[in-house]
Amino acid sequence: MNEDNFSYYLLRNIVLPNILEEDTSEILYWSGKKLFTDFKDQITSEEDLIHFFEKAQFGNLNIKKSSKTKYEFVLSGDWIIQRIKTKNNEFSLETGFLCEYVQSLTNSYCLSNETIKSKEVIITINIDYKSEVN
Repeated sequence: MNEDNFSYYLLRNIVLPNILEEDTSEILYWSGKKLFTDFKDQITSEEDLIHFFEKAQFGNLNIKKSSKTKYEFVLSGDWIIQRIKTKNNEFSLETGFLCEYVQSLTNSYCLSNETIKSKEVIITINIDYKSEVN
């Protein structure tokens, strides 16, 4: 483990799960959504979004696809590979953050899921245009 990430690792992977227990995934997801709203004014472009992920040590973010009905993001990098190898397959915070980002762009509710591969995480956000956000 890189010493630069050690305190982040402790908080994210040991302290929070110990406190939140079986609710970890759900609480981190909603925390990610709230976190985006807290930083929404600073994220006005895809470049800002990518930079935020790097600065927050969420991983290297790429926007793989964007269409009228779906966005597909890829999280990669050494930190992501390390988390996957240590069986820390909790990416709900990042998923919630990206879901709220797409929701803010489309003004429609979104549904999300994540697929964990050996060296990357694919986060898919599906847009439900039938349900507008108030």
